[in-house]
Amino acid sequence: MTDRVVGQGGSSGGDQTGSFNRYPVAAAVLACMGVALLLRSLGAPWVFIDGDVMLDPWDGAYHARRAYYSFINFPSVLYFDAYLRFPDGAPVPFPPLYDWGVAAVARLFGDSEAVFTKVAAWVSPIFAMLTVLPVYALGRRVRGWQVGLIASALFAVFPASVMNTSIGDLDHHAAVAFLLALLIACGAALLEADVESHIRRSLLLAMVRAALVLSWTGSLLYVAVGEAALLLGGLFVGRKQLFLSQSLGLGVSALAIAPWVYAAGSPIGGPFSSTEMSWLHVTALLAAASVWAGLWWWQQQSEAGAPVDQFKRAGVLVAIVGIGGLLIPPVRNAITPGIAFVAKADTWAPLNAEQAPLFAWMQSGPAVGADFSLTMFGVFSLAIPLLPIIVAWPLLRSERRALHIVLFCWAVVLSVLALMQIRFCNDLAPVASVGFALAIDRARTFIASKSNGVVGVAVAGVGSLALLWPALQVHTPRMPLFSAYMSGERPNFDASLYNGDSALVRFAELIREVTPETSGYFEAGAEPEYSVMSLPSHGHVIHYAARRPTPANNFGPYLDAEKVEVVNAAYNASSEAKVVELLDSVRARYWMTSEAFWLREGTFIHFLHRGDGAQQSSFNGAQSLRLVAESLPGTRPTFASFPGGAPERITPYKLWERVEGALLLVQAKAGDRVRVELDVVTNTGRQFRYAAATRADARGVARLRVPYSTENRAQGKGAITHAASLYTVASASHRVSIAVGEPQVLKGATLFVELK
Repeated sequence: MTDRVVGQGGSSGGDQTGSFNRYPVAAAVLACMGVALLLRSLGAPWVFIDGDVMLDPWDGAYHARRAYYSFINFPSVLYFDAYLRFPDGAPVPFPPLYDWGVAAVARLFGDSEAVFTKVAAWVSPIFAMLTVLPVYALGRRVRGWQVGLIASALFAVFPASVMNTSIGDLDHHAAVAFLLALLIACGAALLEADVESHIRRSLLLAMVRAALVLSWTGSLLYVAVGEAALLLGGLFVGRKQLFLSQSLGLGVSALAIAPWVYAAGSPIGGPFSSTEMSWLHVTALLAAASVWAGLWWWQQQSEAGAPVDQFKRAGVLVAIVGIGGLLIPPVRNAITPGIAFVAKADTWAPLNAEQAPLFAWMQSGPAVGADFSLTMFGVFSLAIPLLPIIVAWPLLRSERRALHIVLFCWAVVLSVLALMQIRFCNDLAPVASVGFALAIDRARTFIASKSNGVVGVAVAGVGSLALLWPALQVHTPRMPLFSAYMSGERPNFDASLYNGDSALVRFAELIREVTPETSGYFEAGAEPEYSVMSLPSHGHVIHYAARRPTPANNFGPYLDAEKVEVVNAAYNASSEAKVVELLDSVRARYWMTSEAFWLREGTFIHFLHRGDGAQQSSFNGAQSLRLVAESLPGTRPTFASFPGGAPERITPYKLWERVEGALLLVQAKAGDRVRVELDVVTNTGRQFRYAAATRADARGVARLRVPYSTENRAQGKGAITHAASLYTVASASHRVSIAVGEPQVLKGATLFVELK
């Protein structure tokens, strides 16, 4: 059956009439969805390894931790996590719906950990695949099914989306992009709906809006942009029914999120936090509802004539509501942190790769990023500053100004955000796909008008492929390995060690294996016994894969700036005494050290990690820190550890235990140099010699504190690092061998050694 679609355009060429058969078009949309899913599945060889599922170790790891809690305790939600900012614990900064939804879907398929991890691995690709639908719908509404299909294809292949929504990555980016695309598409449909369907469409929009607020901490920004765009577009429509339905819809959104806000309690930023779900979100929704309600009431009292009259009324109402909100101190004070984050005016921004700008020339200070532009959108990236003009150009002639005003508002905000921080490229991808599809289709029709339709399609197609080529190069290197994996080929080595992200997960799993279990992982209210100090960027993977608390994590200073400073101070300390003091301040029994380009000579961590804590010229042997485990040979570090490429034969990760250390009081000749040595075998089978030395004082006593026990020497315990000999204590003229028990090391017992 063949339909005629009229009035889907409103472009510079007037309404576009496109003849299409719905079944081939539907098949093409499904094909775009298939491509979207395929490209986001290319990382499967690094996710599904030997029966294990290696989830992303970064922000997605905390989503996994929280979702797994709900999966085990369904339908409970983890609102306060004792494993965050240990020993204090903290309210979870993420809104609850996304994590709870992952748990709910996983429960449909079973109740085992294997089921959960498999479902979690596919969440992002599925969301990205579904995002093709609102992208197509928005493109079709703007200028017909051709633009819808082009936009769907662009979204499917843009690395800006693919890189943030790949298999194994449980971060919220895919869900946010899906809800945002749905929000824009529903808003556009509402503005062009007939009077009878306003309420129905407003309620649908209300549910999408509420889902976005309940899924992402930064939702307040998008709610503000969305309502501003709809208000500007709605003033051109000027229907009382639209004003009323929008007011009711915003009220429904506020009512939908209020119970979740109440259940979550007060967030870190206070009850009106702008960077976490809070009562500020409820207040903002009700404030927006009051503006729409005011417009409806005013229109009831006297009909406004031209749109300029509507704008005047809206300006008065927005000013009243806005000024009223700013007069409330908690509301006014809560807005500042959100602005600081978007403007990158905080201390964390220069160190966070997600907050690097799109173009290298925009970087300033110690920026960590490179030029990401061609990686994200291909050559189309160069046109991102022009994107608002591309979508707004039809405003000059179109009678559908409301639709293009909405697109223009979103294009302006998302383009600026993406230029400032690459994390927003993922959210820009749906709107950019529609905008660039609109430009491609205009080029096609222009060329066709000068020659014929076939030439127009050919030139536009080849040109688009050329502009996309740098972006496509992101995908092609991974295809041979993916093809081999799908055909059943498997490497003859542990593939999880070859990939930096999965190798980090493996080490976190090792931490869980070699350390005592801690309380409270699944039991709300229980207090863990100790924490593991690590780089803040490794905190989330320790929460999920190691199931251990950390004092600082990937939330950075937004969660607890003081504890981030404690961790940073430990990594920069120049003495063991200072490190031990910092570990004790956050009850950290273990310290995970990492090999990285920033390790500096003269710091204690440099001596400890690279020298195994054995005596060197500038450091004596470690007294209160002993090696528990190290990463396996061949383990690759993460890209962030060595952006320029990692050196050969390094050990990316080591785990150290904080112990009191047994105190050896060695009786020797006054002034004699006394040295203690111990052969140590690590969990990987590597052997090194621990050593420490000092001189006997005037009374002939040398004091040496040692961190290793010799009790497990005979058993040859392989799971953790262990002694391979007795301690040798020697001076210039005497030598003895001694045993040191585990209780003596843990309690700091004193042992007397006679060398005379």
